[in-house]
Amino acid sequence: MASQSNPADERYDSLASPLKSIGSFAESSKEELLMEEGEVLNGITFKRIGIGDYRRGTATLRAGELLLIAGRTTPVESANTSPAFESLLTMPFSGGFINASEKCIHEVGSGDIFLSQSNYGVTRRTYSSSLFVPIDAMRLGASMRVISGIENARSLGASILIRGHGGRGGRSGASKLWSFIEFIDGLHGEDGFLPAALGLDEQFYRILAFVLLERAGRLGDVKDRQEKQAHNWTTSLDDLVDYIRANAHQNLTLTDLEERSNYSARRLQSLFNEKLNCSPIQFIRRQRLALAMARLETAGWDDTVTTISRSAGYRHLATFTRDFQREFGVNPSAVLRASRGGKHP
Repeated sequence: MASQSNPADERYDSLASPLKSIGSFAESSKEELLMEEGEVLNGITFKRIGIGDYRRGTATLRAGELLLIAGRTTPVESANTSPAFESLLTMPFSGGFINASEKCIHEVGSGDIFLSQSNYGVTRRTYSSSLFVPIDAMRLGASMRVISGIENARSLGASILIRGHGGRGGRSGASKLWSFIEFIDGLHGEDGFLPAALGLDEQFYRILAFVLLERAGRLGDVKDRQEKQAHNWTTSLDDLVDYIRANAHQNLTLTDLEERSNYSARRLQSLFNEKLNCSPIQFIRRQRLALAMARLETAGWDDTVTTISRSAGYRHLATFTRDFQREFGVNPSAVLRASRGGKHP
């Protein structure tokens, strides 16, 4: 006699992933799942809702320092009594959840974004597929400050819900963020190193900061900051160039340059293109490559292309090799071999 299909399993299996480039979900094992009602893990009490076994699957995509976690679950309720040490951005792709905490009840649906500073309270999920993004609150606050010019701008003091009016293809702040996630996902599908190489983790924080400022009604401050920017190259920008040359091996971002110079990213882009015929990020890359060339030409026997690329500020050898060949027309390994031609260990 043929076994009958389980409607609950069929509904769970039909949940699509928010990330198309990472393949299928990795299913949690029976041992990893909390099968007993009321069982507690890390301060969170879980309770299954409905019939059938509790099921959960996850998949991840990393873009530099940004971690995107796709997850799907059967209905479940969780009650958290322990504080979270980082903010969490939750973006339902299908289905949704209700969060009751901080004396507020948030009903979050497909296309919305929900940013919380802690996981206190009760969360009740339906059959759902969602994207989870751990957020560095300090980095988000810095992005908000440099975009708006508001000294006390910071991420948030409580949970924030932003509706995805018009769906993921609409014009709301949530839709803008979803569109950028799809862009990251698409590039990752072409080549896994591209999102990190293009610094899309930095752009993600800037878009999220813009969405929060838009929700708070502070876009006027952003516009005023743009209009008050100086229109000529100044000695402060000469100082910024010297700073980049001295610190190119560090993980410099546009936000770092904005905070140091008090110029907006857009104005820095314009002035660098006018003065140096490149963007600020391209200028940083050139300094890193020049540093790497100097170290390759004077390398010791213990040095390798990998160690030299990392000392020059590159995190990925493939990105370094590609940039080096484009800049100098030669493979870094060839430069290293040539530099050792007349040397003896």
